[in-house]
Order: sequence, then C-alpha cells, then structure tokens
Amino acid sequence: MRIKYILLALMPLTGLNSCVEETEINTDNFVINSMFSSESPFIIQTSKTASVFDTATYHNVKNVEGRLYEDDQLLGELIFQEAKHTDRYYLDTPAGYTLQGFNPKGGKNYKVEFTHGDRTITASDVMPSKVDFTITDTITITNNSWGKGIRCNITFSDPKTEDNYYVIYKTVSSYGQESDYHFMPSGIWMQSSDPSIEYLYGHISITSNDWSLILSDKYFNGMKYTISLDFPDFHEHYCPDYLQIHLLSVSEQYYNYVISCIEQRKNNFENFHAEPTPVYNNIDNGYGIFAAYSESKQVLDFRKKK
Repeated sequence: MRIKYILLALMPLTGLNSCVEETEINTDNFVINSMFSSESPFIIQTSKTASVFDTATYHNVKNVEGRLYEDDQLLGELIFQEAKHTDRYYLDTPAGYTLQGFNPKGGKNYKVEFTHGDRTITASDVMPSKVDFTITDTITITNNSWGKGIRCNITFSDPKTEDNYYVIYKTVSSYGQESDYHFMPSGIWMQSSDPSIEYLYGHISITSNDWSLILSDKYFNGMKYTISLDFPDFHEHYCPDYLQIHLLSVSEQYYNYVISCIEQRKNNFENFHAEPTPVYNNIDNGYGIFAAYSESKQVLDFRKKK
C-alpha cells in the first residue's frame, strides 16, 4: 500500500482553529473546537464563523454558558480562562472554556453543552481507552538519500471489541539533565512502510509541529501488532539525548475529522477543479470538532551512545 504524504495545518491535541474554509456556511454561527485527553488541559475554544473576506483576528466567544457531562451526569459549569504559558520553551495553554481539576476517563462519554442567545449547541464523544506499547529492536539503517538512520519497532495489543484508530508521532530532547529535559518537535523525518499506515501527514498542534502517521485497525483487529518506524536522518551528527514516541488511541470522530482535513487539502493541492471535500463536523447546531484521544509514550535514551 502506498503511503500518501500530506501537509495538514491543524491542531490535533488540545485546541484548534476551525477547519471549515471550503464549506458553504452561514456567518455568525457558533463554532466549538476541542480535542481532549487526560494527558493535557481540557480546553474548549469557542468562536463564530466568518466570511472568507473577513480578515479580522480570531477571537474566542466568552459570553456563553457552558456545561460538561460525563455519561449524562452533570460534572459542572465551564469557566473561561485566558491563554497562559505552561512551559518555558514552547507550550502554551490556549484560551478557552475549561473545568478546573477535570481528568477524562477511558470508556466514558463526554458531552458539552453551550447556551448562546436562544440557541443550544451540543457535542459529545467517547474517550478511547489507553493502549500501551513497547519499543523493541532498535537498529541502524542505511538510506541512500539520508545516510545512516535508525529503525525501531513498536508493539501493542489492539482491543478486540471495537474498531480502533491511532495516531503515531514523535518528539525529541537535547537538554542533557534528565531532571530538566523537555521534549520538543524536530525536523527529524519519520516514515513507515507498514501497510496499515493510511497517511503520513504534517500538522501543527499545541504539543507538536511535525509529521504524524494515522491508521486504523482494519489490518490487525484484536491482534498483537508490530509496526516498524524509520528515522532515516537520525545519525551521529544529529542525535538528540532522547527520542520519545507517542501512540494516540483516537476516537472515530477524531479520525474522521483528520481524514477529512487531509482529503480536503489533497484536493486543493492536486486537483483545483475538484468539488470541495466537506470537513467532518460533529457539533449539533454549530460547527467544529469535539473529539477525544488517549496517549501512551515511551522514551529511547541515546546518551550512552554519544
């Protein structure tokens, strides 16, 4: 299976701007955007749709009442917080509505409800269970274009009872002291020839500005599965202290949203005369995306090899 390489500008982890520029929509409609997990602050960004001719700066809508539910039980009223720095290197917490001290749980259904004027806007998604993995068989590889790099295998067990969807990405660190290292995006290339990989796509997010792999379990439903990852330009002249691999178990709504954005941009770049691909929307009485993911991560330590 040939992997498709797509550049995708979206924010897939904690908050994101709306991706509906190709869709025929009325202006001044309510927009909700949130991709949430127990690993990151629960933030819901709220805004309004605008004309394509409107060049004004993006603004959150603050004058709304918001509530969060878990399995139809009210957890509490959402409050708006301004953007703040949570990491001295690169990570910001965006402005948006949040529930202080809230940590989602795997298998639970979460629903958000906003009241805006005489309109009620709702969205819901189920938090996928966390899928742990191991890293094995790290070896040196030779690539004709890049020179020497590394290959490693990640192995995980896919749950049997449901369809599952995954995103794989990586971050690196070069800050020396283990007590003070910080994982950041990098220009190190990641690829895989595994037939289960549907797209290698570029994205911009709160925690990563890099390349990611997206896949479903249709090739390995309910099985223990191993995927080989190649980092062809990861060599002795460019070797950070640590490489961290992230495996996201994402909901079907998360998967549908990312795939629709990829297909939309694919049409934009490859066929200017094609009909616009609608971006997936799961907001009732509004626009945007409200989707959940769970995250596992493992670290490779290269300090001993330097």
